[in-house]
Amino acid sequence: MCTSRRGGPERGRPSRLRSIELVGSGRRCRSVTGWCSNGPPLRAQSSRRERVVVASLNHLGITVTDLDASLAFYRDVIGFELDLRTRVGGEWFDTLTRNQGADIEIAMLRLAGFTLQLVQYHAAGGATLPLAHHNVGNPHLCIQVDDVDARHENIEASRLYDPTPIVDIMGTGIRSFYVHDPDGVPVELLQAPS
Repeated sequence: MCTSRRGGPERGRPSRLRSIELVGSGRRCRSVTGWCSNGPPLRAQSSRRERVVVASLNHLGITVTDLDASLAFYRDVIGFELDLRTRVGGEWFDTLTRNQGADIEIAMLRLAGFTLQLVQYHAAGGATLPLAHHNVGNPHLCIQVDDVDARHENIEASRLYDPTPIVDIMGTGIRSFYVHDPDGVPVELLQAPS
């Protein structure tokens, strides 16, 4: 909900995090996005006059049990390309993650400008969380594909994974199904109507 300086309500995106002032507009909005329904996105400035700048999404990281198995899934089944695979650790990583003694192996994968980071802990790893679409904090990836039927058929034929049936989302003609990665992270393959 956005509000003008005169206090009149304006419909907008739901409230988030903190109040910001939309630079050059004279409007205030409870959103970090800078969107209000009566105008285009504007540069945002916090109520403390600090600039809020978001350049772009860098990557999404997922911790995995077996990097080789996860690489095979995301590369061979989903279609990502491997950019980098390396092993890292040290004081800088311990400080960053607040996890002393970590020794990790990472793989950076790309698909259509999106970067997925897979992380396997060799030391100082944590517990395996229960992964399911309905569990709070559980991620899911959604990948747009050209032919959802062909992708579903290929995944079923591999007999390595158990995809859900293809559904038409709310009768819109958008069709999708889920398949789970080796650790149980749900990955949705979706085709929009042509």
